[in-house]
Parts: sequence; structure tokens; C-alpha cells
Amino acid sequence: MAFFNNTNSSLLYNSEILTSRNLTCYTTRRNFDHIESMEGIYMVCNIFNTVLALIAVFANALIMLVIWRSPPLYTPSFVLLFNLALSDFGVGALALPPFVIKKFVEIQLFKIDRGSEAWYSALAIYCKSGLTADVFGTLFAVSSYFFLVAISMERCLAIHLHLRYNQIVTIRRTITASVFLWLFATSLVTFRLLLDLRTVIKVFSFLVLTIVIVIYANVKIAVTLRRHTMQIRSQALPGNFTSVGISKFKKSMITLCLIFFLFVICYVPFLITAIGYASYVPDYIYLALSAVSTSIVYLNSALNPMVYCMRIGEIREGVRAAFGIGSRRVANSCTV
Repeated sequence: MAFFNNTNSSLLYNSEILTSRNLTCYTTRRNFDHIESMEGIYMVCNIFNTVLALIAVFANALIMLVIWRSPPLYTPSFVLLFNLALSDFGVGALALPPFVIKKFVEIQLFKIDRGSEAWYSALAIYCKSGLTADVFGTLFAVSSYFFLVAISMERCLAIHLHLRYNQIVTIRRTITASVFLWLFATSLVTFRLLLDLRTVIKVFSFLVLTIVIVIYANVKIAVTLRRHTMQIRSQALPGNFTSVGISKFKKSMITLCLIFFLFVICYVPFLITAIGYASYVPDYIYLALSAVSTSIVYLNSALNPMVYCMRIGEIREGVRAAFGIGSRRVANSCTV
């Protein structure tokens, strides 16, 4: 959509150049008059993102391996957690590498003589890496959010359905729901490619409404937990809830809230930058904010597996066993 013309050392859209070289670019760009001043920021972000990619790939692959190799963890909550780790793994393996390449080439385009074969080669790399980063970045960001919402709903059902939970929320149904969420996220990525970025930002804002679902689910859970706790204290609790079960469920909810909190903290700077883009802020401000805020978004994929290890005993024991540290001990009753 927006690309290069080396006028006053800026990157501008030039459809004739793209047509003559048979290039197609989907990365949205405006007039980047100040892009040369971004070299330092870009290089720091690239180093940071390279480290993040390695951590995200290794750590999330380890989390998925632990869940995959532990039959006691074959529960609906861990199926959703597996998909969340898969999304974070995808960020490190498929979204971050092309993003780093894109930012590196973006600077190089100002150092290469415009019109030379090297310049056109760099332009082609920029277009392809930009498209790849946009597609996978959007896919895994949306899927991560969907699975966080799904985990909140699963926890809500777990405490409200009581004994009916195992009959209604099955592994098969959870896997089916997970496949649907991946397909829905993929359809949104396709939608993202068909419209300009400002329109996409406005349409995607409807996803913010799902935050209401998460808040509602967590409020319902908090109210129910309080009621059960009071019943336990009066020794009049019906059903199969025990003080131990309530304690474990509270711990799982704290873990979920922490994961969701990190997600929000990492994405807020990016949302502010997107709003700034739609509001036509100066290019040099947008460029700086975009590089930094996108890196913060990717940071979330490296932080999540650390939270799993610190907060989920079954995952922690599995990781320790994978490194041959201590004995492996996975509980028969497992929750996120």
C-alpha cells in the first residue's frame, strides 16, 4: 500500500516502481521523513527482539512438551493453556524473525543508492518480510487474546457447573473450540489484509468489547468463591467443593489474572500507538512509538512461560524433570 520513493531521503509510495518490478507490498507506511534518525532505536529493538525470539521459542516449546508428555495434564484448562503457549511459540518462530529483518532492511534502504539492483532487492525483502510479520503478528496476537478469554470462560464454567463440569466441558469439545478460535483468528487476519490500517483499527475495536466478558466471568467467579468459602467456614457446603479445592481454584484464578494483566500491560502501548497513527501524529513520533511498542507486545510471549513455571506446580515439576532436576510429580487433579 505505501512504499518508497527516495525523495529527500524519505520513503514514499510509488506505484510505478512497484509495478515495473512486479512487487506487491501490504505493509502500510506513510511519508517517513525522519526514518534515518530511527536507526539507533531500530538497532536496539532488533537486538532486544532477537533475544525475545530465542526465549519465546525455547520456553514455550518446553511448556508444550511438558503438557504433551503428561497425561494427567490432559484437561480442558491445559488444552487451552497449550494453545496459548502455541501462540506465543508462533510469535517467536514466525512473527519476530521477519519483523527484525524488516526493520533492518528499512534502514538499509536509505543507505543504498535508489534505483540500483541492490536497492530493488532490499525493497523486495522489505515487502516480503513486512507482509510475513504483519500476518503472523496479527494472527498470534488475536489468537492469544481469544484463548485468554476462553480460559476465563472455562474457569467460570468449572466453578458454576460443579459435578456437571466433566460431562459438559470435555477434552473433545475444548479441542473443537480451540480449532474454531484458530480459524476465526485466521479469518480476521485475512480481513486485516483487505482493508487499510485505519479501517482495521476501527473495526478491530469491537474486540475490546470481549473484555466485558472477561470482567463478567471473573466477577462471577469471585462472588461464587466468596459464597463457597463462607459455606465451608459454616461447614454447610453442598457438592464436592472442599477447602483444599477452593484454595487451588483461587490460586488458578490469581494465575489467570496475572497472565491477563501482563497481556494488557504489554498491549496498551501498542494500542496507544495505533490510535496515534489513526489520528495522524507526526511520523517521527509514530516511528519511535511503533518500534518500541511492538517490541513490548512481543515481550509478552517471553513472559508467559515464566509465569506458568512460577505459578503452576504441574508445569514447574515437568520443567524440572525435563532438565533432570528433582523427581517429576504431577497431580491427578490439575487446573491452570
